[in-house]
Amino acid sequence: MKISDPINFELTPRCVGRFMLSLPTMAAMSGRASIQGVEFDAQLMPEERFEIFLDERANSIRQTKSKYKYSYADGEAGSKGTRYFITLGDPNSLSDGTRLIEAYKWDRGYLIKLWSNAFDWTDSVYKEHPLYKNNPIKSNLQEKTRVVGALLARVQGRAHNNVPSGPGVCFLGGFLPGSATNSERIQNFFVLQDHPDVTINVTTDSGIKEADSLLQRAKEIEQMIKATPGGRTLRKGVVELPDELIAEEWLISGTMPSGVLGNIFHLEGNSLTGSALNPLITLNLHNGGTSPDATPEARPSHSSLSESEAIALWDAVSRTLRPRPNGF
Repeated sequence: MKISDPINFELTPRCVGRFMLSLPTMAAMSGRASIQGVEFDAQLMPEERFEIFLDERANSIRQTKSKYKYSYADGEAGSKGTRYFITLGDPNSLSDGTRLIEAYKWDRGYLIKLWSNAFDWTDSVYKEHPLYKNNPIKSNLQEKTRVVGALLARVQGRAHNNVPSGPGVCFLGGFLPGSATNSERIQNFFVLQDHPDVTINVTTDSGIKEADSLLQRAKEIEQMIKATPGGRTLRKGVVELPDELIAEEWLISGTMPSGVLGNIFHLEGNSLTGSALNPLITLNLHNGGTSPDATPEARPSHSSLSESEAIALWDAVSRTLRPRPNGF
């Protein structure tokens, strides 16, 4: 997609959660995923390196010193080539009842990690303390371990440009097949190559139902704009997206936290209906901002894109947002 010379952005279809949209091909990507209370992560790794990684992780756990017992389990996570660990989680924990469940597998070129926090007071040195003794639920470790194991069995590695054809959740480097649930939160963050002050953030969350929509929060947003040096609204309104997805957008110009004049564009869909089949979907573009891992020296001296260029990029990206066919 050509905005104006010499800036030229090529767009590639991406899958985020159960949605898809076209995003700049040349962009650094990061992301987070939480499904059914379990955190997901995936990274490219040769299969031979995976075995070494597991041994290194096991050795690290064995060598960890703590006031309390640190390691509680180390074994196969339901199938050959998988592994899971249960530890105290934090070697400096103030009690011995906390647990961290980690589970690993290698699939389609990716190391996949799942993890979840749990608790177990059944054999704790504090088990007679009234806080735990009188609590009818002494442990959720078994159930949490079962959930992690079941998800690990289903999850798959996935190249970033691969768009699945069946129901399931896309996260960065992975895909979890299955029907939609009300506990899926996926966030992907894109930093444009050669334009590190231009970032795009896509978040989908099936567990959030807002009390009001973006445009219904107008008074609050307008107060924020008024308090921002150079702040003004460029455009706002209802947006009709593909496959009957109705969203609202608000495009703002003003002084960014970085101190330069730039833009913040925001779009929300399904704000009032957030659910498994209609999850909240948000899209943000910052022009003249800073990425989460930027150093103070990396703060921009000006926005990479002009106002018209930022709007053109926004329109090219935002109008492709849609539910993934057969994604739900």
